[in-house]
Formats: sequence, structure tokens, C-alpha cells
Amino acid sequence: MHRDNDEKYIGCIKPASGGGTGDIDIWNATTGVACTVNYGSGAQAYLTGARENYDILTVQDTTIVTNRTTQVGVTAAPSFTANTQATIKLVSEVSNVPYELKVNRATLSTMSFMIGKLSRKISIPFGVNVLWDPMSTIALAVSTNAQFVREIFTGTYASDMGIWNPNAGEAMRYRNSLGRKDIQMFYNISAEFAYSLDRRTTAERAESTVFSSIPDAVLVSGQITGQSAKLTEIKEVSKIIPTTPVLANTGVNLENVEEILKVTDGVIIGSSLKVNGDTWKNIDFNRAKKFMTKVKSIRKNA
Repeated sequence: MHRDNDEKYIGCIKPASGGGTGDIDIWNATTGVACTVNYGSGAQAYLTGARENYDILTVQDTTIVTNRTTQVGVTAAPSFTANTQATIKLVSEVSNVPYELKVNRATLSTMSFMIGKLSRKISIPFGVNVLWDPMSTIALAVSTNAQFVREIFTGTYASDMGIWNPNAGEAMRYRNSLGRKDIQMFYNISAEFAYSLDRRTTAERAESTVFSSIPDAVLVSGQITGQSAKLTEIKEVSKIIPTTPVLANTGVNLENVEEILKVTDGVIIGSSLKVNGDTWKNIDFNRAKKFMTKVKSIRKNA
């Protein structure tokens, strides 16, 4: 398992035999020191059979082990009641650059597997997003029992990935055909890394989108990940579609969240919760805790 030049590991699977449970041994390939292996409920029973039964794939910091001879089940989609103030989790693929408008099957399969594992530990409503592919986003939501999706579903853009022309009707009908009309669809109407070829204002596009493409929520973004949209632009969108939830999609941080929540129904946040505010780094627990402490205080005083 080669994570990077500083993290290389050697592993050994010891399958279960005689009704017992299997084990995995891991050693640091540089130092030879044995690593501690923790197992989830029922995980060791999954380790059965011969060497050829297993497939192993390392993706960044996660190594996936699959057993071809063991059938796995899918849990039922959790139900929830929407609240006027709530915290939701969005699981999104952002690091697989250069971006594509149609992702390959390996990316979608890997995301489905990993989010399926994570979903067992998520106790709040969660959503998914495969940048920048609406149809794959819907497929991923269905396969992982997600409650909502975020994506560019409408408009025409000149983007870093070429001409971008999504189809909201196709994506929504695909969702319905898969038996998941309950999946909430959040429409980002101001795409990052792109320039809208529509000459109307963002507010005018929002109004038209609500009429023609029936989003469950409308998202307003800045020009690039981590950059906020103009507050005046967000206000205009919120004013023109008063019965549709509006969320700030990028650039929200500890310093501006109070002002943004005055004119929106919520925010989607990522970069400012990462180590040093860097999009490509891991979540910084202290940053996340400070942010949510402030948000809870804002909610309490609202």
C-alpha cells in the first residue's frame, strides 16, 4: 500500500478457518513496525477463502478490500423530516483533477463503495456530488441512499472543461426512473471554473430555473472554489425566488457566515474548514468546531 513517499505499508490477510474469524496484519514497509488494526462490526467474518478471492485497491488514504465470494447487502434509505434549521453533510468528489464532464466508471464505482461505507456512520441527512456530471451524481445518490444532490443541472457555460450544457429534465427523469423521487435536487446556477453564456443576471436565471426546472434549492457560487459570490447577488436571488431555499455554495467562512445567513436559507462549506483553509487538505477539527459553534449561536439568536 503506497500512499505517498512517506507512507508505505505491507499487509497480509489471514482468512478465517474452522468457523473462526479472519485477520489482517499490517507493517510499516520502511521501519518494519507492526501497525494496530481495528475492525468494524462483522468485518473479520468477511475475510474468508483463498487469496484469489480478494481484490485490493488503494485510493489516497484508503485501501479497499473486496471479497468476491461474499455477498453484501444494502440498507434501506433513512427517512427524515426537513427542519427550518438543520445541519446536513455533502460528500463530494473534488480531488480527481483534471475535471471531466463525464466521469469514468472507476471513479463512480470507487465513490459508491467508499460513501456506502461512510454512510453507516452518518447520523444526519447527507448528499452527494460527482463533479461535474449530473447523471453520475444521480446514480451515486441512488446507490448510496443519499437524500440530496448538488450539481450544475441548467444553463450553458464556457468552462475549463469545454462547452458545458447540462440537462435538468434528463437528470430528474433519470432519478424518477430509478424510484427515488424523494432525492432533493440542489441546482448550482453559477458554475465555478466557468462563464455563463446566458446574458441574463443570476437572479433572472434563478427565477427562470425555478419555473422551468423545479429545483428543491438554488445555490449561488463564486468564480472558483473557496471564493464567495457577491452578497448583493445572493440577496437579489433570495428576493426573486422567496419560496425556494437559497444557499451560498462557495466562499463561506467564520468571518462572513453571519452576514450570509441573513440573506440565505443555508450554506455549503468546505475549503475554510480544511487545514489552513486549503481545499486539498483534510478537515481541521478545530476550524470545524469553531465554525459550528458560531452557527449555533447565530441560530439561537435568530
